Amino acid sequence: MNAAYCFVAKSMPARSMPQDQFRTAKAPVKRSTKSAAAQTDALLDTRADGVHTAQVGDRTADHLNNRIFFRLFQVGNTLQRQAVKELGVTTVQWAVLGALSDPRPKSGIALGTLAEFLVVSRQNLDGVLKRLERDGLVERVMDDGDKRARVVRLTPHGLSFWTDLQKRIYQFYAQAASTFRFDERVALVHYLNSLQRELMKVRLEEPQGPTVKKKRR
Repeated sequence: MNAAYCFVAKSMPARSMPQDQFRTAKAPVKRSTKSAAAQTDALLDTRADGVHTAQVGDRTADHLNNRIFFRLFQVGNTLQRQAVKELGVTTVQWAVLGALSDPRPKSGIALGTLAEFLVVSRQNLDGVLKRLERDGLVERVMDDGDKRARVVRLTPHGLSFWTDLQKRIYQFYAQAASTFRFDERVALVHYLNSLQRELMKVRLEEPQGPTVKKKRR
């Protein structure tokens, strides 16, 4: 993790200060009531005031980009934790059930199509589907159009489970986005869509100098 996010302020122990300093102090020092994230933001915002440190870096754009992607990392992890805590499902299970609830593909969705739509690997998706199958929420059946292929679909129990879960999901959404105006939500969707498109285009040059040899499987 970037050193800028690992900053810990150390205070002088009280016993190391002369006793007369306590008697002559005008007022007690107030403890900060800011959250850890707010304190981190305050620290990093020194860049805007012209304070340049090796921890933040030499380029404002790099610093800002780092904050954006670190926040995305935190938001994703927070969503995962809160989904399990409040809804009892992981974010991947949530996404799979939601995708399979679409009534348009009547026979079901092919595993590869579902993996591509959710931007997950087929291997990871297979593990999630096995757990959902164990709970009786989804099933893999033969494709009506191609008897050699198999598709995934919700079971009747899975559809009932999703219908009840969706009510709580909308409450989850409403509380999480309660401070955003409608136009801010529209803008956020626009920017997230743009960021995803650009992420898919990222192609880095091969690193210069010695590299670690990849192990053959």
